[in-house]
Amino acid sequence: MNIKVKVDDTSMLLGFKKFKKANELAVRNTLNKAAATTRKEAVKRIDINFTLRNTFTVRSVVYDKATQREIKNMQSSIGALKRASYLKTQEKGGPRRNKARGGAIEGGVKQASAVPMIASRNYNEARPVSTLKYVTKIKRETVGRGKMASRLLNKSGGTPKSRAVAQMYIGKKYNLFVKRNNDIFAVKSFQKTGKNSVHAQLEHLYTIHYGHIQVTKDVWLQPSYQKASKNLEAVYKWELKRIWKEGDIK
Repeated sequence: MNIKVKVDDTSMLLGFKKFKKANELAVRNTLNKAAATTRKEAVKRIDINFTLRNTFTVRSVVYDKATQREIKNMQSSIGALKRASYLKTQEKGGPRRNKARGGAIEGGVKQASAVPMIASRNYNEARPVSTLKYVTKIKRETVGRGKMASRLLNKSGGTPKSRAVAQMYIGKKYNLFVKRNNDIFAVKSFQKTGKNSVHAQLEHLYTIHYGHIQVTKDVWLQPSYQKASKNLEAVYKWELKRIWKEGDIK
């Protein structure tokens, strides 16, 4: 007796193909979720820990989604744009580097850096530097930079003390900033208190450091990646189950 078994494996093969596709989608979605979560965690660390944490810095942290079709080629990535090269220095530590824009040499060490004081953050260390107190704006509005300010200041002549008084007077009258040695101030008040005496209140905004600054290592990317990677297996299983259940496999 001959026994014959006829098997129609079409549905089985179709099932394998659907599972393969579902698996690919699940892996891709998992990688992209990991990259997105890493960026979210990185931005949190920047907001809490960084001296420079403005919108420019936050928007410079980006991620690329995985778009490849085969699992072996799939890759998502997370990092900072070239324009925010200082984030690389922050991650690894080392001498403060020039920004990779505005004609600066990429990777060159800064020879002068303006370090903001708490007054430039409206007396709140948790806040970013006020847009009205950006050092680029202040440098353009410092006593001695404009023609009018220079002419008025030069008229004072006299001793270093009298020139310093004239500098504060002009700063207050024309709402300009004052630079003294390596520090930049705003003149909050100026009042003559006697024939040869005045009272002035200065607000310390920046200290200029000449020569490179050694940036202390303060990692922001690695711990963010590690936190986002803790439950990737569970995320993958959830994605695969969801895709298979919904049947939206194309």
